[in-house]
Amino acid sequence: MKGKKNSDIASSLLGENITLGALKNLVTDKPAPITVKLAQAKKDSDGVFSLMDNNVTKGALKNLVTDKPAPITTKLAQTKKDSDGVFSLMDNNVTKGALKNLITDKPAPITTKLAQTKKDSDGVFSLMDNNVTKGALKNLVTDKPAPITTKLAQTKKDSDGVFSLMDNNVTKGALKNLVTDKPAPITTKLAQIKKDSDGVFSLMDNNVTKGALKNLVTDKPAPITTKLAQIKKDSDGVFSLMDNNVTKGALKNLVTDKPAPITTKLA
Repeated sequence: MKGKKNSDIASSLLGENITLGALKNLVTDKPAPITVKLAQAKKDSDGVFSLMDNNVTKGALKNLVTDKPAPITTKLAQTKKDSDGVFSLMDNNVTKGALKNLITDKPAPITTKLAQTKKDSDGVFSLMDNNVTKGALKNLVTDKPAPITTKLAQTKKDSDGVFSLMDNNVTKGALKNLVTDKPAPITTKLAQIKKDSDGVFSLMDNNVTKGALKNLVTDKPAPITTKLAQIKKDSDGVFSLMDNNVTKGALKNLVTDKPAPITTKLA
């Protein structure tokens, strides 16, 4: 490093000049600027620095490290009645009583209302414009068959509909197939097909054969692996990618520990 004075530029970082003095401050035991400014500030009302357009005073910093009641604790001690407001939250006045309810063992309003309702048909509260009854809430916590279970018990034949899903009728038989050990339709069709060239189903307007499916689950070399084994020279082309010929040598460079062209040039 050629610079002699602290103001001499040693390097540049993100478009900013780094001086010799700045680098020296990183490795020498020297008070931070905020420590120096705190020592110079005399009164608690003196500003030390600015944070998000707000002036941070020496007193505010002292409160962070000294055992002093928070403003909300002080205000709570000054309020006498539970109806007195302590602070405002989202344009709502938060009272001392509301804060006390957060930390004391007192029934929630919904519990109180449930105790006051007599019949299962009585409404407890409204949810998304629907009246929620005491009976509906009881069903959430009691061991009672779900409506779908009840309907399944009432249906006799597998062809009977249980419910509708996306405009399709879901039958009892379809639901049974979800939970019983029964071959899927594709498995049944595969067992019926004899030749590898026979089609099983169509995918994006392409016929998928039994042989193609077998290749997915059997240990058989992929077409590119077979072609690589047949190629002798690194300069031989294996396939074309975006109108460029990809050679055996180029593929070998992807999986071998060989410096990239840019690394070689940099060295």
